[in-house]
Amino acid sequence: MRRTFGVLLLSGFVLSSFLVRLHGQPSDQKQLAFEVASIKPNTSGETGIGAPGDGAVNGRYRVTNTTVRDLMRQAFQRWRDDEIIGGPSWLDTERWDIVAMADLPTSSIMPRVRTLLSDRFKLVTHHETRERPIFALVVAGNDGRLGPNLRASDCVTGLKPDGTRCGLRIGVGTFVGSNVAMRTLVDGLLTSAVQRTVVDRTGLSGNYDVDLHWTPENIPERAAGTSHDQPVTVNSASVDPNGPSLFTALQEQLGLKLESTKGPIDVLVIDHVERPRPD
Repeated sequence: MRRTFGVLLLSGFVLSSFLVRLHGQPSDQKQLAFEVASIKPNTSGETGIGAPGDGAVNGRYRVTNTTVRDLMRQAFQRWRDDEIIGGPSWLDTERWDIVAMADLPTSSIMPRVRTLLSDRFKLVTHHETRERPIFALVVAGNDGRLGPNLRASDCVTGLKPDGTRCGLRIGVGTFVGSNVAMRTLVDGLLTSAVQRTVVDRTGLSGNYDVDLHWTPENIPERAAGTSHDQPVTVNSASVDPNGPSLFTALQEQLGLKLESTKGPIDVLVIDHVERPRPD
């Protein structure tokens, strides 16, 4: 089970994924496509995906040094490892630079990326329901009491009683928000963080104030001579190296628990894909 810092940062693409999960997929009935698109192999040897200027701005879409599988994750909003099945090994190893332009700056980008995958990579997929390991989010104790950092929200029309705005902040080892529903916790954090489908079985239907802090796995190596008690800086965020895991923090701080089980999930199966002709 792979867990990295990257999935916990709300980049534009991850935030888009979260909002799509909450509000539904855009319609592809018009088969939206880019007006022009350039695809070139990236042979730099760099392991990281992305570069300054990547993203979707004013109808321009750019990704740098990306794999096809990561492009599919964006296009189909499938961020977990078990959601896209099959395909040749080069989908995960060969890298590509893509620059494309849409006709209107406000037009939806991801349906166009899906069309690009179909037209240029000859991608063909189908959906299947498969039994997979999942997590169930439950109340940790039999008495139903919640943790000290999970409280019924007093936000009204987006404001707290003191006049401050309700909001949500997600970062490295941090999930702090007001007026948070369990679905937001599941879709906005847990599913990506644990790289497995998470289903809400808490029975909690209200909105809550959440203050959750944990130490993600795979903290980068420290510089020689650095104290093990000193916070680690990751993507401009300070992380306590001795803090609890996400699983422990959920139980101690929120009174919630992730239980391993199995259940049906919808997966995208790759039937056919080809390398594109560079241009």
